[in-house]
Amino acid sequence: MPADNNLDPFGLRRVAEAAKRGPSHIKFLFLFVGAGIVMSFLALTSLAPQIGDRLGNLAVRKQLQQSYAASGDTDGDGFYDDIEKYIGTNPFQACSDRPSPDNGSSNTWPADLSSGGISYDRIDIQDLSKFISPVRRLNTKEGDINFDKRWDLNADRQITIEDINIINTLKPPMFNGGRAFNGPKCARLSSPTPSPVALPVSNLRAITSCDEENRPRVTFRWQNNVLPTSYRFLDINVNPWINEDQPQPWGTKFQLGDSFVWDKNMPLDRGDVDPRTNGSQLRPAENMTYYWRILAGNETIKYPPVYPTGTYTPAGTPFTTASCSK
Repeated sequence: MPADNNLDPFGLRRVAEAAKRGPSHIKFLFLFVGAGIVMSFLALTSLAPQIGDRLGNLAVRKQLQQSYAASGDTDGDGFYDDIEKYIGTNPFQACSDRPSPDNGSSNTWPADLSSGGISYDRIDIQDLSKFISPVRRLNTKEGDINFDKRWDLNADRQITIEDINIINTLKPPMFNGGRAFNGPKCARLSSPTPSPVALPVSNLRAITSCDEENRPRVTFRWQNNVLPTSYRFLDINVNPWINEDQPQPWGTKFQLGDSFVWDKNMPLDRGDVDPRTNGSQLRPAENMTYYWRILAGNETIKYPPVYPTGTYTPAGTPFTTASCSK
């Protein structure tokens, strides 16, 4: 009775019988086929854990993305709110309030890794270059010394070519499906101009004095009218403002309550150069005239800057610091 082929799926029985009857090359063929089967089995066995890990990681990442998608994309910049919270950007604001002075990454649009100069609020080759320079973030994972979640754009705890592809293929809702890479500037959400009654802050005052070491001190106070607010900026400039964006602030302070004391012990966060000194000078100089304003906003509205005149109209009323050393 002929052999059941189902019990001999590889045809080894027929090869073996032929080897007994036939010449030596048939025997060699038998040995070759048998060795190939054994090697294939061993290879599959050794790869099984890696294949399992890969499939497991894909499943976990798919679950994560589904979870992120449920949070929505409030600001329309192409990134889910929960991903932005993990990265550290503002999920409720797509565009930056001002360029980064050191060409660093934007704190609002995750894809904007180079937010200075011509790359401010735009996505271009400068943003892609940030994956490898000045610090190589590419091909790092959580726990590595060069890993920084700001570059982990899909929030999978590793920085790979997939994060670069996100920037390269991004088509955010704020561009109506248009590509962001080498595309237009961030589509800043229009800020309605509230009536004077609805000013986010009012009664702005700058009180000049001298500290215990005869150094100038300025105490800023204002009244908060809109609650809750998610941020407040104090901007200071050595020149009057022409409009909301020009000139850029000389110095600024972020996340304030209803007052701020500016002196030797509490300098501004960042700024340019005091024209009367050499080097960075973020502390008040004597007998120096400054301009100031407050920016405030919350999750639903970004207010224009409020100037000491109690309006949205620049340049506002300046103040002059005291001459304390005389």
